[in-house]
Amino acid sequence: MDDRIRINNLARNLQNIDPSSYILQNPDKLDPETLKRVVKEYQFLHKLKSKLPEWASVNNLLGANIKAIEQCSTPITAQFKFKDLKVESSVDLTGGFGVDSYFLSLISQKHTYNELNPTLKEIVAHNFKVLGRDNIECLNMSAEELVSNLKPKVDLIYIDPDRRGDQKVKLVSIQDCIPNLIELQDAIFDKTEELIIKYSPMLDHHLALTQLKYVYKVVIIAVKNDAKELVFYANKSKSKSGIVISTINFTDSQPEIFECSLTNKRNLEVEYSPVLKYLYEPNSAVMKSGLWSEIAEKYSVKKIAPNSHFFTSPELIANFPGRILFVTNTMPFSKKIAKSLTGIKANIISRNFGQKPEVLRQKFKIKEGDNDFIIFTRDFSANRIVISTTKITT
Repeated sequence: MDDRIRINNLARNLQNIDPSSYILQNPDKLDPETLKRVVKEYQFLHKLKSKLPEWASVNNLLGANIKAIEQCSTPITAQFKFKDLKVESSVDLTGGFGVDSYFLSLISQKHTYNELNPTLKEIVAHNFKVLGRDNIECLNMSAEELVSNLKPKVDLIYIDPDRRGDQKVKLVSIQDCIPNLIELQDAIFDKTEELIIKYSPMLDHHLALTQLKYVYKVVIIAVKNDAKELVFYANKSKSKSGIVISTINFTDSQPEIFECSLTNKRNLEVEYSPVLKYLYEPNSAVMKSGLWSEIAEKYSVKKIAPNSHFFTSPELIANFPGRILFVTNTMPFSKKIAKSLTGIKANIISRNFGQKPEVLRQKFKIKEGDNDFIIFTRDFSANRIVISTTKITT
């Protein structure tokens, strides 16, 4: 561990460098192996600074492989997942870089972190000490082995199955991830009442609900309109009351939250409308949920087309969970619009239109914009239309 700390300190002492140039020039005259390790540590710390700035600034906090930081939670998503919990004992079956375990240790009197990779386990155990968390036990075994050896039962088990294969291919089906929760879940429920599962937002949550047992809540988490996590909460007793799906998008101001019951879901008809005074683009978490009729009912808005996923209304709905736009003009798409678009300054959104934004920007010579948006899409009759809008900040 002393050698890792030495490499870490060398990496921290580097200013902003280009790794390739630094390796070629080797200004600090390091031996080849040390040089390679210092650059890898520098690259990890650079990623850590953008994802976990609070940790990156802690002296002697060690880096690991890049995969560990790419799959780990951010502080805002980790805190949110566990905010309503307070338990005596908890277990993280697939610990990774330890971010979720760190935040679990704040709501649990005794927490167990487990990681299959022995090197990563040693690094994270060291980092927990540096971070002052003394209520975490660190283990190195498979999730299956730990579940079979758990005595006595624990209050909460958390699992974030490995979503990357041996060829670094991202895996998005439950049975392809490690461990396979479909096979392990019965054994887990023999050892706990409460199970929290994190998956990639690319996973089909509708299919997952047919494969996972005792789910009572599904949460889709986005940060600045980038969907980050799909989280399932499972509990034998709580699942009897039905399933709730919740979406949250953390923004620079207030989080955008939408929630509804899947159990009491009614077969609502989605109404369509021409583009009215206001246009709404749901945030990425709502987009992932696919709850179009529920959104329309709750916010009294109508869709402009089946597959465009824009909503509209004559009055401003200030609390809509997503981007809110004031419509200044709506035109059918034709050769005649070129004159009105050429040279203007605006952002471009293209959905259900057939041409990418960059192609349209080049074609009409539209400059990058700030609060103005040009939307290329289709109406409910499948006609291509162009909508000029200005973003509303509420």
